[in-house]
Amino acid sequence: MLENLEEYIEPFSRHICDIEKDYSSTLQSIENYFNKFQIAEDLKYGYMGRVWILIGKKNEESAFESLMVAQSENIYNEIITDVYYMYNEDYIKRYENDKDWKLEKEIRYNLDLIKSPQKAKINTNSNFYLYPKDQFKHKKQYLYRRLMKNYRYLKIYEIDIDVYLKPSFMFDESERNIYELAKDYYAESKLAIETNSLYWNYYKSGIGKRAFYFFKKSRER
Repeated sequence: MLENLEEYIEPFSRHICDIEKDYSSTLQSIENYFNKFQIAEDLKYGYMGRVWILIGKKNEESAFESLMVAQSENIYNEIITDVYYMYNEDYIKRYENDKDWKLEKEIRYNLDLIKSPQKAKINTNSNFYLYPKDQFKHKKQYLYRRLMKNYRYLKIYEIDIDVYLKPSFMFDESERNIYELAKDYYAESKLAIETNSLYWNYYKSGIGKRAFYFFKKSRER
């Protein structure tokens, strides 16, 4: 694990938001960021993939850990959705009119979703599934709720891919096209390996998988 993860990513990242106690405050920070750095279509390449990282630490004394690295053509929608899962907004809405229901207590402590952990899959970093076996399609929601419970400090950053990868001069259009169309998957896998991202996993096909094994083997040499 990197000694100082925030310091490592600082030269090639932009802070999007801290995950605060109040959902609306976190949402406003995200909106402010994407008003400044909008999702826009490139005239030549269309909507380009962008990369973001979620880091967290469990208390003031602990170090930040890389929890998730992801890429998407619309990271705004992806981040908004994942943050929605963290605060468990669907669950909250069912109880918001109950005067005896305490929002802070529910979000931080009463994670009553994971009722029967199962044996882990081979490629996970945990001894248990993070969701009941009959809730596979909702596994992402369970993961982000668990992170919200277990990490007191959570932060999201966007990665400036070109600054991170530092591409050398490309001599022809083909080289430029290959770089522009593949750089987000390559950067995602590279950063996930470098930061030992705990809950990241590659897609089972394509550049992400090949990049994962390339960087994994490079570190083992």
